[in-house]
Amino acid sequence: MNPPFPKQLCIAGIRLLRSALVVPALLALPSPAQAAPAPKVKQAAPAPTANQAAPAGRIIQVGGNSQIRTIAEAAALAEDGDTVVIAPGEYYGDVASWRQDRLTIRAGAGGRVKLIAAGSHAAGKGIWVIGGGRVTVEDIDFVGARVPDRNGAGIRFEKGHLVVKRCSFKDSENGILTAGDPTATLEIENSEFGNNGDGSGSTHNLYVGDIGMLKVTGSYFHHARQGHLLKSRARENLIFYNRLTDEVGGQASYELEFPNGGMAYVVGNIIEQSATTDNSTVISFGAEGYRSPLNALHLASNTIVDDRPQGGIMLRVADGDRQVYAVNNLLVGQGRIDGGQVKGWRDRLRDLAKAAYYQDSKLLWTKAGIDGRFINNFNVDWSAFALPVRHDYRLLPKSGLDGKFVLPDDVKGISLVPKGEYAHPARWRMLDMKPTVPGALQTVAAGDSGAK
Repeated sequence: MNPPFPKQLCIAGIRLLRSALVVPALLALPSPAQAAPAPKVKQAAPAPTANQAAPAGRIIQVGGNSQIRTIAEAAALAEDGDTVVIAPGEYYGDVASWRQDRLTIRAGAGGRVKLIAAGSHAAGKGIWVIGGGRVTVEDIDFVGARVPDRNGAGIRFEKGHLVVKRCSFKDSENGILTAGDPTATLEIENSEFGNNGDGSGSTHNLYVGDIGMLKVTGSYFHHARQGHLLKSRARENLIFYNRLTDEVGGQASYELEFPNGGMAYVVGNIIEQSATTDNSTVISFGAEGYRSPLNALHLASNTIVDDRPQGGIMLRVADGDRQVYAVNNLLVGQGRIDGGQVKGWRDRLRDLAKAAYYQDSKLLWTKAGIDGRFINNFNVDWSAFALPVRHDYRLLPKSGLDGKFVLPDDVKGISLVPKGEYAHPARWRMLDMKPTVPGALQTVAAGDSGAK
C-alpha cells in the first residue's frame, strides 16, 4: 500500500515541526547575563561623625569565675571603649599599665577590689600606670606602692583625662602622682588618701604636676607621712567640699599647697593642721615661684583650724603678681597669717560685735599683711562647734553666726557660693537650702555641746 504522502515530504514536515517546538523553548531560556544576578557588595558602616557617640566596647570580666585571671592580662586585652569589671577581692602584685581611650575600670558587684603591691610595680612607677585618653576608675583600693626610686604611686597618671571615683590610696609613697602634661585633667570624687609618703617630705598623699586642671570633690585626706595632704602644680584647681585634716598624731607638712600658684578655687573645705606637725603652715600659695600667666587664690566658705599651741601660720602667700580673695571663712586656733598674729579672745569678741553692727567683718584678715580682698571672715573659738575633737565642725546656734553669710562675687564664671558640703566619710551632699552661715558646713548642729 502506498503512503498518502511522499517520504521526502514527511521528513520535511517532521523537521518543521521540531523547529516550531525547540525555538520558542530556547527563546524562553534566560541569557547568560540573566542566569544569576551579580552578588551585592556589602557596604561598610560609615565612621561616626564628631557629633555621634563612639560604638560601645566590650565588657571584660577579671577574676572570680571568669577565664581572665589577672588584671595585667585584662590590660593587655582591653581596647578603646571597653569596660573592665574586676571581681571583688584582694589582688597581690597584679600591676598593670593602661593606654586605652574611653576605658572604664571598676569593681564588680558585691564588694571592693583591693590591689596590694606586695613589692611589684608597673614600669618602676606604681601599681597602675595610666596614660591613654579618658579613663574612669571606680571602687578600687590601692595599697603599698613602693619603687626603687622611692617615688611610687597607687596610680601614676601620665596623660589624658583620668576620673577617680570612690577609690582609696593608702600606705604608698604617693597616693596619686601625675606627670607634667599641660593638656591633662585629673578629677577625684568621694575618695580617700591616707598614710602615704616615704617620710622624706618629698612624697605626698596627692602630688599633682604641671597639668591643665585638677578637680577634687567630697574627698578625705589625712595623715600624710611628712609630706603634704594635697600638693598641686596644676594651672587650674577646683577644690570643693573636702576634708583635709591631719588629726591626732599627724605629722603632715602643708595641708594644702599650690607651690607655683595658678588659679585655685578652694570652697567649702574643712582644713586642719595637727598639733604635732613639723611644718607651721596650713595653706601655702606660690612658695616655689609663680609660673602661670594668671595666679589667684580664692578661699570661700572654708573652716580652717590650727591645732598648734603657738607659732602656726594659717595662710602664707608668696610675693609676686597674684591675687587673693577670701570670703566667708572661719578661722580657729592660735595660728598666724603670714606674720599677722591672731588676736586674743577679748579682741575677737570686740571684732565680732563690730562686725554685727557694721555688717562688714574682716577680723584677723585685715592684719594679715597680704595684699588682697578679705571679706566677712571670722575668728571663732572651738566652743562655737558641735564636737571639734571629733572633727564635727557644724556650728552651734549659740555661735551667733547664723545669717552672717554674704554673697561672694563669681570669678571667671565660677561660683564661690557653696552648693554642697562634705559628709564623712569621703563623700559630699547637695545642699537643700541657700547658705546662711560662713564656714564649710551649712548644717547647723542642735544642742549646746561645743567641747573641744
